[in-house]
Amino acid sequence: MLALAVGLRALLLPVFGPPAPYYPDEFSMLLQADTFALGRLANPTHPLFVFFETVYVAHLPSYSSMYFPGRGAPLALGQVLFGHPWAGAWLSMVLLALGTLWMLRAWVSSGMALLGSIIFVVRHGVLGGWLNSYYGGGLIALGGVLVMGAFPRLMNAPRWRDGVALGAGLAILMISRPFEGLLFSLPFLAIVGWRLLGTLRRRAFASALRLAGPTVALTGAGAILMLAYNTAASGDPLVDPYTHNRLSYAYTPAFLFADPIEPTKVVPAQLDTYYRSEGFNNGLGRDFSGFVWLTVEKVQGVLRFYMGPALLLPFLIGLVLAWRRPILLLSLATIGTGFLTVTFNYTQYLAPATGVFMLLIMMGLSWMRDWRWRERPSGLALARLLPVIVMVLLSVPYLALLAGAPRPLPEPFMRPCCSVLDQTARTQIIDQLEASPGRHLVLYRADLDDPRFYRTMVANAADIDGADIVWAHDLGAANRRLFAYYPDRKIWVVEGFDAPRAVPLDVAAAARPERR
Repeated sequence: MLALAVGLRALLLPVFGPPAPYYPDEFSMLLQADTFALGRLANPTHPLFVFFETVYVAHLPSYSSMYFPGRGAPLALGQVLFGHPWAGAWLSMVLLALGTLWMLRAWVSSGMALLGSIIFVVRHGVLGGWLNSYYGGGLIALGGVLVMGAFPRLMNAPRWRDGVALGAGLAILMISRPFEGLLFSLPFLAIVGWRLLGTLRRRAFASALRLAGPTVALTGAGAILMLAYNTAASGDPLVDPYTHNRLSYAYTPAFLFADPIEPTKVVPAQLDTYYRSEGFNNGLGRDFSGFVWLTVEKVQGVLRFYMGPALLLPFLIGLVLAWRRPILLLSLATIGTGFLTVTFNYTQYLAPATGVFMLLIMMGLSWMRDWRWRERPSGLALARLLPVIVMVLLSVPYLALLAGAPRPLPEPFMRPCCSVLDQTARTQIIDQLEASPGRHLVLYRADLDDPRFYRTMVANAADIDGADIVWAHDLGAANRRLFAYYPDRKIWVVEGFDAPRAVPLDVAAAARPERR
């Protein structure tokens, strides 16, 4: 399984290299990874931060990503160990594939567990959105898989290693997606807690320690990390960076039925259009018909991403069979309810439940394999055929891309296949500037009326002044401050996102005051 998870994507590296970041979220997480790689939780505020403000990044009281630290941690590991943050995304998906195999073996037969992990690698571990982006979905899913794999083992015979797995899974969820992670974990924690009380009543203290000791220690460590990160990013240990950033810049609340936000700071014009556009789903979901439409859209997205057409039937069968294991239905109900109440429709919000989806699929395939009609193994052929169909359906776009078909825009949060984009307008400009000697300052003149304004051009490293390329918003006459601060850099201007070339700027002419 390790060789499969690593090898399939490695074979495509000559054709599909590391993905280029595309969405604002990815640039924010790359900033977080770069910050961690420098050995710090947040960066000091730059004296000219008004030129560098961008979506999902805070500059006061620190220069930091708005995301929880688990999102950028794998990317930082890849940057430190292998020289590229994408290696961390790849490593997290490899660990997720191995974790899926380990988890499934606690619930189904070894053969079905192996088949399930192979299906997972083929669907998500080659050209899938989580692997070929910087969203960190693999680590979130790994947290849920560890919780699911540890649970039945702890219920059977508590061992230290299973307690460590449960604690590690809970800690990962806490530092990556705490809201959805908590909702997903609640049913498992309730039963583990009930089992712990029974163990204590029997005075089986050694067994109780194996059951709860590692879990409490690791989740406690995760909580301490979150408090430290909150303090560094927002200045308050009880205010996470996500909440701090939303209150500073956003207008749209995270939940459908919450009141609109009044930003605590004046939102720059180059960010205002983006943040106002986030309100569509929130406005739609406030009435019943809109909420129903949004719910249907969310469910369709989940079915498309986690099952696809070939695995939908076994998933539905597994959902029916799950009445024998009600904890699976409870975990889906709790996290699913939370998903339906949030404003945004991103399937990665259900990443903690990835293991449940895979388990239900394999339960359905197991039932189909054993189903007999008139004493004939009627479901066996279909159970064997469906995994083949999965591989065929995914191989068609692979082959089309290899043959030179246009690459679709990446949607790592909506589809499991072919979200690879290793060249963008921004990377073309970087290539152009790297071919020119010296250090550079790039001014970006945003077209606020462009419907594609969500794409990010202004995104900087954690150490802005130490970077070879500094990206800044063009703020007109105020640019003189930039020119004075960076006197040794070549100045370039980029207009519009579709302009793939940077144009040199005559600094003397730009700094000359306008005549009236």
